[in-house]
Amino acid sequence: MYTSIDEKLRFELMISELCSAFVSVAADKVDDEINRWLAFVITTLGVDRCTLFQITEDDSTGVLTHTWAARKSLALEPSAIAELREGVYVLPWSVEQLLRGDHIVFSSMNELPPSATEDREFFESSGTKSNVTLPMSVGGSLIGAIAFSTVRLEIKWSEELIGRLRMVTHVFASALARKRADLELKSSYDRYQTLFESASDAISVCTCSPASTARMRRAALCALGPRKPRRPSSSTTPASRSERNI
Repeated sequence: MYTSIDEKLRFELMISELCSAFVSVAADKVDDEINRWLAFVITTLGVDRCTLFQITEDDSTGVLTHTWAARKSLALEPSAIAELREGVYVLPWSVEQLLRGDHIVFSSMNELPPSATEDREFFESSGTKSNVTLPMSVGGSLIGAIAFSTVRLEIKWSEELIGRLRMVTHVFASALARKRADLELKSSYDRYQTLFESASDAISVCTCSPASTARMRRAALCALGPRKPRRPSSSTTPASRSERNI
């Protein structure tokens, strides 16, 4: 599909801009940025539809989280979107390939194996003619997949184009992994903040030398006052003189 130097340069420029767009985007804006760039990517690459799936927290399945089509008439039907948002149970063969780290490439439905019967039924019902689905992995862990599809006609996927789709997939995977890390960090911070605010004792966190720690302890004692001794309970009261002489 890339037959001229201008087309290749245009793609390289898109990748550069795509990477830059996700460098400083806030975690709560990553999804909006992905939607914006999916639209740009499918226009640049000449595919009809792009669908992004993410693995659920319990790793039981994948769910559709983002989808975009070149035209409304090429988009997935609302019923298909709703079904995929619940889990990709209608694509068992595809899920099996992705969990093994393999990609899925077919230019025609005839290229699907007999074991992909359920997947074929879904692809046919959704109007898919050709498809490339690539796993999104970060640090060796599968976090999702992106499917690039054509609806209007069958196309032969060149190695050059698949390589470029891999680059796009890697950028989205890195952005989603950073989003997850940022949200986990914020959640952890909120938990410790709640712990500090609800604690009845003074809590301090520092990385100081022993001498500095001792000075901080003395300063805390001065600020908080001496600790009052606990009144002994009846079970720990010292025995009387007469009892000790028995």
